[in-house]
Amino acid sequence: MGKKCPNCDWDGNQPDWKLCGRCGADLGIAPQQPAVKMEAKAKEEVVEIPRKQDVAGCFYHEGRDAVNRCSRCGQHICSECNYVTGTHPICRNCWDKRFGSQTRTP
Repeated sequence: MGKKCPNCDWDGNQPDWKLCGRCGADLGIAPQQPAVKMEAKAKEEVVEIPRKQDVAGCFYHEGRDAVNRCSRCGQHICSECNYVTGTHPICRNCWDKRFGSQTRTP
């Protein structure tokens, strides 16, 4: 049994503590107002995490963030759809139109 708080009546405080470990009241001064018992109310809440506003989604794969934009058609593309010809990224459809699907190598 430790030092009893004059504000919340908690007796778990260590003898050398100056403030209550539960309510933060000064352990050397009598309470200015009666103690108030606070009860935590459990509330179930569903929190949706929004997608980053500054990141576009892939045109071909819903739910994936875009990592590039096709230099030919301008569609936003994810890492799976990102093909590079030299220094220009292109999407899988533009790749197929230009090179044919049999030569596609991601």
